[in-house]
Amino acid sequence: MPDGQVWVALTCAVGAKHGGKMKQGPQVNFTVNGSKVSERTCSGCTLCCSLLGIVELKKPVFKICKHCVIGKGCKIYEVKPQTCTEFLCDYRTSAEVPEYWNPKVCGMVLHSENNMLSVICSSGSKHRWKQEPYWSYIKLVAAVLHARYGAHVRIVRKGESVLVINPATFDAQAVGQLKGMGALPQWRQADQNVGAEF
Repeated sequence: MPDGQVWVALTCAVGAKHGGKMKQGPQVNFTVNGSKVSERTCSGCTLCCSLLGIVELKKPVFKICKHCVIGKGCKIYEVKPQTCTEFLCDYRTSAEVPEYWNPKVCGMVLHSENNMLSVICSSGSKHRWKQEPYWSYIKLVAAVLHARYGAHVRIVRKGESVLVINPATFDAQAVGQLKGMGALPQWRQADQNVGAEF
């Protein structure tokens, strides 16, 4: 991860009422230069190779990389681009991210950048973010990240508007489209006034 990049551990400190008592949940942690979680590997997962753009290879988002062997890995791993070398999804960098966010299992990649948590959905999972346990987790994270840090959660799906989760109402608001190229999903707001209230 590049120096100075903020990494988000997507766990939340929000109490849940149980019998009139508040139960403390895990904490949301922002740290610099997130590191790998040793027991979590990319082994058998190549989802980032199909969902993310790679500038050095002129690979657009949501297109499988020509060097990817699906489910196995990269044919040019030893000389892969810097973009690939530096990328780790949040599942790999935070032990607090629940196991159900394993991209191999859920078909979605979690990635934090620029005060934004992206939930990047594969074509086969473009609506899974609305299902449990994902939706409850997304709502919780949206509220806590916004309250504490002014951060947002966005949902990124192929061929559809980028959605930002309103942290007060939990409505998913269409706010723009992806740019065609970028090292990671880059976001272009269609209207500067859309979503300005949060």
